[in-house]
Amino acid sequence: MKHRFWIGTYSANGGEGLISATIDEAGRIEIEGAESRIVDASYGLWCADLQTAWFVCEQEAGQVSGWRLENDRWVPLGSVSTGGAAPCFLDISPDHSLLAVANYESGSVATIVLDAATGAPLHRSGFLQNSGKGPDPDRQAGPHVHCARFADKGGTLYFTDLGLDRVFAASVDSGGELQDKRVMFCAPPGFGPRHLVALADEVMVNGELSSGLVALAKTDGTFIPMDSLRTDPSNKPGNLGGHLLVEDELIWTSNRGADTLVAFRVMQGALHQVACFPSGGQSPRHLARVNKHLVAAHEKDGTVSSIDASVGNVLCDVIVPGAAFLMSA
Repeated sequence: MKHRFWIGTYSANGGEGLISATIDEAGRIEIEGAESRIVDASYGLWCADLQTAWFVCEQEAGQVSGWRLENDRWVPLGSVSTGGAAPCFLDISPDHSLLAVANYESGSVATIVLDAATGAPLHRSGFLQNSGKGPDPDRQAGPHVHCARFADKGGTLYFTDLGLDRVFAASVDSGGELQDKRVMFCAPPGFGPRHLVALADEVMVNGELSSGLVALAKTDGTFIPMDSLRTDPSNKPGNLGGHLLVEDELIWTSNRGADTLVAFRVMQGALHQVACFPSGGQSPRHLARVNKHLVAAHEKDGTVSSIDASVGNVLCDVIVPGAAFLMSA
């Protein structure tokens, strides 16, 4: 049995749009075709109920577009400006009424109202612009919001700022307006928060610049650090933290430079490494579970690899120029 998934690509790296692919039970990947209208889709979300997906267009004039899958063809539902530059992350509210988008280059976060019946993006509602800088003159000369996720049944939005070494929260009202921005966690200087995942009692944040992972305890007003460690056991110089994926009590991170996938578990507030193996290519930017396999998209060499996570074996490699992210049906 084959399972469908899609690969977003960067046009500057030779990407041809949104690539359709399948993976079988043995981990063999087959490329089926490309949708050239969906360009620079460095992140996307799939809704099976609506047979609809939303994609960022990571360009200077940031856009979010909606597309319905009909008879294996993508039908456009419209697009909305994100209000910022280089959007790189999306999340959807629990009631599917709002999208949250992180604008990396301009350092802002926004919410977009969705049509209840079709999922079409209607208009931008909330917007918050960060300001300031961090200690790294090259990567932290200004704010860089990298991830935004809904919490508290959609009433709160958490977002990370790589440029400011901060994790923020904002309240979300019924119309999607963002209010009461506050700092939830001040990371060590140069940490570079990239992705965040909120669990029942903890929040996990990985650092792009530091190759770090921190486990935070949720409280009413702030996040309290419980434990932290490096995601790259080899301590390779120049390694950058990549994607953060949490499933079945395991916390997966990718290392771009060391080119590894590492799994951790939180036990009594402490982080413990339980697996580390090669990702199958250079600079694994994104990691996803597709059926029973882990699949990694490698930005530098333009490959996509399937991996048997139980033993760490690479099962299949395919060439996908500009590979940036993965989305499973």
